[in-house]
Amino acid sequence: YACVNFNQRFKTINNEYKTLEWTSSPEVETGNVFGIGRDITDILLKDKELVKNEEKLRIFFDHSEGLMCTHNLQGKFLSVNPAGAFLLGYTKQEILVMSLFDIVPPEWHPQLKAYLDDIKVNGKSQGQMVTRHKDHSLKILLFNNVLQAASDGETYVIGNASDITEKHNLEIT
Repeated sequence: YACVNFNQRFKTINNEYKTLEWTSSPEVETGNVFGIGRDITDILLKDKELVKNEEKLRIFFDHSEGLMCTHNLQGKFLSVNPAGAFLLGYTKQEILVMSLFDIVPPEWHPQLKAYLDDIKVNGKSQGQMVTRHKDHSLKILLFNNVLQAASDGETYVIGNASDITEKHNLEIT
C-alpha cells in the first residue's frame, strides 16, 4: 500500500474555484484510508504571478540597452544582458566565465578593489569604470550598482552601466 497525493479542483457554492491538495494513506490493519486535504488555491495563484513577474523582469533585462549584470563580491559575473556583452565585445557565454578583473585593465585594479569594498560596506556604489573591450579599445562606463541579498542569504551586486566613452573623449579634447 502506498500514499496517494493528488490535486482536485472544486467549484464552490459562490461559483469560485478552489484547488485542494489531497494526501491519503491506507491503514493496513483496518483497510481504512485516511485523507487530508488543504486549500492550495492562493499558493497556485501566487506561483502563477511569480512566474509572470519573473518573465517580465527577464524580458526587461534581456532587452535593456547598456550593460546590465549581476556579479558577486569578488567581481565574478553571474549574469549579463546581451547588450552589455555586446558593448564589451563578448558573447554572454564568454562574459559568464569572466570577472570584472578580466575586463578592467590591470592599472585600474586598485580602483576596482576600492569599488568592491565600497559596495560591500555601503550597499551601493556609483561612478565611472574603465573597461577594455575585446578588441583592446578602452570603454568608459558610468555605473550605478546596488548590493542585493538573495533568498538563500547569498549577496550579489546588481549592476547597471552606460557607455560614456564618446562623451568622455569629447570633454577631454
